[in-house]
Amino acid sequence: MSPDTYRQIKLLFNQTIELPPAEREEALAQVDPSLRTEIEILIAEAETGEPFLDQPIVSWEFRMRTQLAAMRHTTSR
Repeated sequence: MSPDTYRQIKLLFNQTIELPPAEREEALAQVDPSLRTEIEILIAEAETGEPFLDQPIVSWEFRMRTQLAAMRHTTSR
C-alpha cells in the first residue's frame, strides 16, 4: 500500500467512523471501491473492539464478511 493510499484510507476512516451507521453507507458510496473495502473492514474492527491481529485469520475474515453483509443488508432497506 502506498503512503498516499494509506493517508486516504486513514482520513476517510476517521471521517466515516464518526457518522451514524445509516450515514456511513451514503458516505462510503462515494468512495473508490478498493478504498471502501479497507474502510469497511476498519469500521467493523473498530465496532467489535478486537484488534484483528489478536484473532485467528479464518475467524476474523468470516466475522468481517458476515458483518459487512449484515451492514449492507440493513442499509439497503
